[in-house]
Amino acid sequence: MGEWRRRAEANTCRLAIHVIAQPVYADVASGRIDVLELLNCRDFRFWIEVVPRTGEIERRLFQEMPHTPLSQIVQAVNLAPDLWTVEVSPATTVGELEQPRRPVRAALDLTLESLGVVPGSTLHFRRLDAR
Repeated sequence: MGEWRRRAEANTCRLAIHVIAQPVYADVASGRIDVLELLNCRDFRFWIEVVPRTGEIERRLFQEMPHTPLSQIVQAVNLAPDLWTVEVSPATTVGELEQPRRPVRAALDLTLESLGVVPGSTLHFRRLDAR
């Protein structure tokens, strides 16, 4: 949607958003998902939460381009891919609702955009249970 808006700068059409998922509605209403940022910015802000087994949460703000691979984010927060899972909230696709958490190793080549990260999203990294 944002790419279309940026290509048609002279377009003065009106935009109506119909949100049917309650978690997404809450995030838009609270400002966590900023619709103007979605439409106007090429890069976007999102949060990273790293949750080790101890439960202490490390939260950091990132600003990246949509085509940034997850591997770059994992490297920036210094995580061993085989020991962590990743989940995006709020979920932006049906696939994320069905299987929200995935091993980091399996998602390293995916871009932020293909993971469903939008402005205001949170990438939750959780340590795998020791087995």
